[in-house]
Amino acid sequence: MGVEIIEIENNNQKQTGYAASRYNATRHGILSRHTILPWEDQGDYDSLLDSLDAEYQPTTPTESHLVEELAGIMWRKARVRLAEASAFRKEAAKEISGASSYSVPAYIQAALVSTNAEAKALKNGVSSLVDDVSDSEAKEASEGLAYWKERHNHFQTHERTETIALLDDEGRADWLEYRQRSIQQRNEYGYEHFPDDQMFADWLKSYVDHFSEMVAKHQHAPAIRQQLIGLSYATERMDGIARYETHLDRKFERVLVMLLKLKDMNRLEKKDH
Repeated sequence: MGVEIIEIENNNQKQTGYAASRYNATRHGILSRHTILPWEDQGDYDSLLDSLDAEYQPTTPTESHLVEELAGIMWRKARVRLAEASAFRKEAAKEISGASSYSVPAYIQAALVSTNAEAKALKNGVSSLVDDVSDSEAKEASEGLAYWKERHNHFQTHERTETIALLDDEGRADWLEYRQRSIQQRNEYGYEHFPDDQMFADWLKSYVDHFSEMVAKHQHAPAIRQQLIGLSYATERMDGIARYETHLDRKFERVLVMLLKLKDMNRLEKKDH
């Protein structure tokens, strides 16, 4: 370490300005070697250190040391932001994973999905979620809801055959398939058969519920997404992260004041000589 400092001081006598400060930042890497973790990008850190070196232009080993301190603090601040984002993502994943099809309606599940790539990557591990509804799909859902509500309400005061007559060909075919499937399942498991009127009412209601969820999913997605975001922010892990960030801020302020005072002192010394 002593040899390294001597070399720096000798070179400082030969070099001045930015060239000298750049040399200092490169040679005096005592702190830098212990700042970068194995999985972090050395190039990014070097760019940060070079930019600070260009801004403050250290001309002594102590000034270079303080510039490195500033770089290390800023580098750790970036880690704090990553830790913060990681904590939020963890809480968001927990909230999303709890939103299974057994606990909340499908439109709430869909609203939990953000549009940014990072949240979509998070979504990949949650098989119960569905995609957001587009405007065209929302229009189709509204029309579908009106169609099935009308037929559901019609059946409340009319015979089943009269309501079936109001269905289009696809609807009638779906009803017949639903009825046949329901009967087969009940025969297979030995359940009591429902009257056709009850099956028909359940079938109509399933369509009303389906399109109601699609409409609500589109209408309430922003509010539900905000709720999720708020829950993800309410993590106990943030207390420790916030305290550490405050510590770094105070340390940065102290080091910067020391550096600026030292530069003023060194400047005055040079003038006296």
